[in-house]
Amino acid sequence: MALPFLTISSVFAQALEIGATVPAFRLELLQEQEDAFTEEDLSGKVTIFEFWATWCSPCVASMKDMVELKKEFDQQLQILAISYEDQARIKRFMSNRPLDLVFAYDHEEQLNSYFPHRTVPHTVIIDQQGRVAAITRPGAATQETIRKLLRGQPIDLPRKNDDLGFDYQSDYFRADTNTLASFVLESAIPEVGTFSKQPNQGPFANRRISMHNFTIDGLYRTAYETSAYRMVYEVDEALFDYDEEKNKYCLDLIVAPGQNDQLHTILREKIHEQFDIQARLEKRKEEVVVLYRPDTLESNLQEADKAMPVRAGGDHFASEGATLGEFADYLESFGIVGKPVVDETDDEQRYAFDFFFEPENPDTFHKAIREMGLKLKKAEREIEVLVIYQGAALAE
Repeated sequence: MALPFLTISSVFAQALEIGATVPAFRLELLQEQEDAFTEEDLSGKVTIFEFWATWCSPCVASMKDMVELKKEFDQQLQILAISYEDQARIKRFMSNRPLDLVFAYDHEEQLNSYFPHRTVPHTVIIDQQGRVAAITRPGAATQETIRKLLRGQPIDLPRKNDDLGFDYQSDYFRADTNTLASFVLESAIPEVGTFSKQPNQGPFANRRISMHNFTIDGLYRTAYETSAYRMVYEVDEALFDYDEEKNKYCLDLIVAPGQNDQLHTILREKIHEQFDIQARLEKRKEEVVVLYRPDTLESNLQEADKAMPVRAGGDHFASEGATLGEFADYLESFGIVGKPVVDETDDEQRYAFDFFFEPENPDTFHKAIREMGLKLKKAEREIEVLVIYQGAALAE
């Protein structure tokens, strides 16, 4: 899985380590009738700083567990959800999804400089003496963790490290621009998220794909150009546990000039050659979400003349020229509806999209869909799925 990215501007020299006392800071609290939270408020309680974003689905999902922790320990534990988004957006989230958490805004980015990070969610646990006890992920903050801290016992949680100096724009594989064809498979890059590149200009335009920190099933998913919702596992999924560095790989493929249209086909062949874990395509009947256009709804979509780039995220899909098929792919690949999406609009026209919704408020999603003259419904359809199974590598 890929980790959501957060743009940061931290002063790295101020970064705190485990055991350090948190220096002075001031957080602006967003609840009504509340003002600020400072280092003085750390004394006597266990504190969790949960860095998050409204568009980050793992962040929002973890909040339920945070609420349960707060309920269990009441006044002994305080949890601050810290976002760097626009305050108005955070307040809409608070209104749409009331939670027993304290929402805060790090206006001066002081905590961001103390606990620099590149991805969210990012969890920092502070003990009753105001010392850093853990820099980790939300799932590591369990009831037993909090109990140990309250008893004055040390904790040893998995450390979340983000390589702040890693240049995501650089060519990690350092391919010579005169390279005609090559294939490289390496182990994971420590402390870096999952990302891929497929240049559409320059010496490798449309004939190169670079993948960083992918699990084997993720490699296959990219090679077969499918989504996580069309994956069927006939092997133990623990083999693809993202938290285990040994399960992740970096891959770079450059195909010869003239083989551009075979890039993904050759990628499939190369991956099959390298691993005992194999993949095959099958047709199976699955529950899906169907995108369709009823006659009773008017559409606010404006027709476009040509294909244009798509800008998409967990709360938006925008383009000056995209198809409804591409929009359906977005709904599926970003996990917006949590199932495979089948486009049954029979419409190949391109449109200008400016689709936005608030993920925590389903009404805003359905309203935005209706305004485009579209509807969604659950149904069963025979679709192509990618089966991951135990096989044998095709070559030694």
